[in-house]
Amino acid sequence: MKIFISHSSKNANYGQAIVDLLVAIGVNSEQIIFTSNDAFGIPTGQNIFNWLKAKITEKPHVVYLLSTAYYSSIACLNEMGAAWVVENEHTMIFTPEFNISSYEFQNGALDPREMGFKINNHDRVVELIETLRRTFPISTNAVLVGQKIREFIEKVNSFQVPNESLPINKSNVEEPKALNEWKKSTAQKIYNNFSILEQQFFKSMINKSGVFEAQRVPPSSIKTFIEKDIIVNTENGLKLTELGRSIWMETIFIS
Repeated sequence: MKIFISHSSKNANYGQAIVDLLVAIGVNSEQIIFTSNDAFGIPTGQNIFNWLKAKITEKPHVVYLLSTAYYSSIACLNEMGAAWVVENEHTMIFTPEFNISSYEFQNGALDPREMGFKINNHDRVVELIETLRRTFPISTNAVLVGQKIREFIEKVNSFQVPNESLPINKSNVEEPKALNEWKKSTAQKIYNNFSILEQQFFKSMINKSGVFEAQRVPPSSIKTFIEKDIIVNTENGLKLTELGRSIWMETIFIS
């Protein structure tokens, strides 16, 4: 398994700090994917998108380095969508200025109820390392690991924080174009992979308000969306959540 650091190039300093920490505590450099550093990025001569797609489908542990810049980048949102579809193990890390109440985060693909943490939270960084230890060759030298974590926290705290922390509310600003385009393109790709029966089933759920009373067990593809809170089970049947409706209702296949 590898660790893929999904990030905006504007946050490359934070991403490099994560890479430096991982290498310092024992993770092999060949197990890290970080496209802002040639030593950990895309090999010369490779098609960028095909290479990234192949790496994501290998199911690495994805570290989402989330920021305002991340949600403003179509490339970042495409990475997020690709990893979300194949259900990669992941960790959400927020840059210090990022507001988790922002409209982008609360209405994006990642579950905002899932626990993430600010990159300069010492205790959470320790917890992440212990999680990675189950899969990666983390040093057993507690003193060394502790020193490297402290150095990491000092480094990220030294970075200048941009003024990006103001909350974004749907009521006073339009949804960022990149996020909206990601929703549409990802929804269309997923929908195109459905069988005819699954397409009919899913369109019925989206076009109906309230609960859709299924006459049969939902197709296998639908179960994925149940697990991701796009669709929820109720006493009377299946119901599309507001998150699900917001993602799919504007795509071109809805009449």
